[in-house]
Amino acid sequence: MAGKDITPKTTRRTTDEAALTRLDDLADDQDYSDTDLLTRASIPPVSWPEIGTKVSGTILSVNRGIQTDVDGNVRTFSDGTPRPQIILIIQTDEHDDEDDDGERRVFFSGAMMQEARRVMKRLKAPGFRRGGEVTITYREDGEKTSKALNPPKLFDIDYTPPF
Repeated sequence: MAGKDITPKTTRRTTDEAALTRLDDLADDQDYSDTDLLTRASIPPVSWPEIGTKVSGTILSVNRGIQTDVDGNVRTFSDGTPRPQIILIIQTDEHDDEDDDGERRVFFSGAMMQEARRVMKRLKAPGFRRGGEVTITYREDGEKTSKALNPPKLFDIDYTPPF
């Protein structure tokens, strides 16, 4: 029976075509912000090398995180509860090289978090919001509380809510 065509005469979509059709049929109203942060290129953090260092920009996202120490270990309160922090991603005018899009991460904990609370209370704002404008300035060093630790960095925060 050489030469006989035994290919089925039904038309079948390939597995790839079927998968794409199923994906097209899905309503894509899911919030991907948390997972996008994990899969995109790393956003550089703002560093505070000296008094007077300032960063300004438009808030792109507001995220909650857990504080870690320099070794990556989770920082906890005395009862074992992880210490929370706020992580803002802001669009700045800073560009370290031609591939730098100007986005920066700002980590709020400790003295910076206390200042943020004071600012929100003064503005009667619920907190940072996407689209808001923020400027953070390393104002001075606080009082050293331990010989083993550097003094806390104290900040001024100017915030304009988007509404």
